[in-house]
Amino acid sequence: MWAVDMAVVVVLGLLAMAQISMQQVLRNPLHGIMERSTNNAEPSLGVIATSNSAEKALNASGEFILSSTNPYIDYAGRRFFIGTIRGATVVYVKSGSLAINVAMTTQLLLDFFISIRGIVHFGSAGTVDDSLPLGNVVVPSSIAYTGVLNWKSFGSVGGELTFGDYNYPEKGQNLLGTIKYESLTLSSADSTQRTLWLEANSRWLSIASQLKVSLTHGLPFIVFRGVSNSAGAADSGSTFSSLANSNAVAAAVEFIALVDLPHTASN
Repeated sequence: MWAVDMAVVVVLGLLAMAQISMQQVLRNPLHGIMERSTNNAEPSLGVIATSNSAEKALNASGEFILSSTNPYIDYAGRRFFIGTIRGATVVYVKSGSLAINVAMTTQLLLDFFISIRGIVHFGSAGTVDDSLPLGNVVVPSSIAYTGVLNWKSFGSVGGELTFGDYNYPEKGQNLLGTIKYESLTLSSADSTQRTLWLEANSRWLSIASQLKVSLTHGLPFIVFRGVSNSAGAADSGSTFSSLANSNAVAAAVEFIALVDLPHTASN
């Protein structure tokens, strides 16, 4: 048995968004091919996996049915698979695990598949919370890219993470000082802002909470992460990685079955 826990976790990844114009469609003939491949104006979901293990779990589930007419398109070194999950039209792609790969892949997906109405991101991850058993699935309400940081010297102010707060057996001073995370510049058609946290879509989180198991584009997104190793573990091992990814796929599939896609892009 496994469960879906609604929690705030740090996921190394940045979902980059792009706005498509009619001029771009006319300049790039691939837009026409891709639009026809996803049933023209049929709203669809972008589904992104981060690893070979996650992709293997999706294939093993049998839930992703490839299109019989246009099963995939190769572009920029990536293969975008077109099909359905529980009747919903989806475009699936594997991004790779590094943040830069996730950002580039998401950008390409939204650039060239103009029917995308939201992003479902799934895979496995380690946890720093010992209360989460291996195999549980976590749906983060907020996501941050913490790969860019400044290590502040002892006595400095302004850091978000203070090492002294984690002294054992009690809090106190620590010569390691503090760490300050760099915020992100999030640009959209309407504004540009600096932020650390990216908030998952609240309506989608509500839908995810209804799963009946033990359970900068204005587009909604949601992340499913299976717990593959615990705090301090060096390697998750193939067994727990497979379990974590399989459970993440199962949760993502049930979510896709529940979500109602809008016919126009909106928050």
